Amino acid sequence: MATVLELAEHLGMSHKNANELIKKGVIEAKGRGKYDLDVAPNQYITHVREIAAGRAKVGDLDLQEERARLAKELSRICAAPSARLGHFPFEGDRAFPAQC
Repeated sequence: MATVLELAEHLGMSHKNANELIKKGVIEAKGRGKYDLDVAPNQYITHVREIAAGRAKVGDLDLQEERARLAKELSRICAAPSARLGHFPFEGDRAFPAQC
């Protein structure tokens, strides 16, 4: 078992960053202030992979929800290109749907 300082050194990060990961529940204690140096790296790697894949929440943002919201908005916009222009059709409007 290791202390937070030993854990931080083992993971190549600052004491502050290690404490943040512990607070978030990314790295679990195996007793009061003790961490398993065999398990903690796997917990940290899993956390980093979740962020990279866009499945983890980063702060208040849920990246999957944001991507879904963006896709919905883009599809709504591309579905009705003339609606954006209202009743003012012009020659360039014919090319606009191809851009979506």
